[in-house]
Formats: sequence, structure tokens, C-alpha cells
Amino acid sequence: MNVQKGKIYRLKDNIYGFDKEVKVVSIDSKYIKLIGLHTKDTMFLSKETFERCYKEVEQ
Repeated sequence: MNVQKGKIYRLKDNIYGFDKEVKVVSIDSKYIKLIGLHTKDTMFLSKETFERCYKEVEQ
């Protein structure tokens, strides 16, 4: 998956503690910084975890 800053992604499955829709704020060599669109919480996920849990929203 090609993760891009500013794009919106949706949770693949209902995982407790993860916001259903997130926006990518920044990407570094190891982590992706996200902001939840519903909770407004900030999350840091490894690229592997992000790709396993989220999919790109069709726009």
C-alpha cells in the first residue's frame, strides 16, 4: 500500500481502541502519525500495523 500524507483511511475490521477513520498527518521511516476523524485522538502506528488495519477510502 502506498500511504500518503493528507489522505483518509478507513479501518478494515472493528478493532477496539482504533478510530474508524483517520487522516495521515506525517510519515517517517518507521511510524505513521494519524489523527482520528471522530475522536480527534492522535495515534502513532508502525507501517506494518497500519497496512494490516487500514484501507484507503475511495474518493
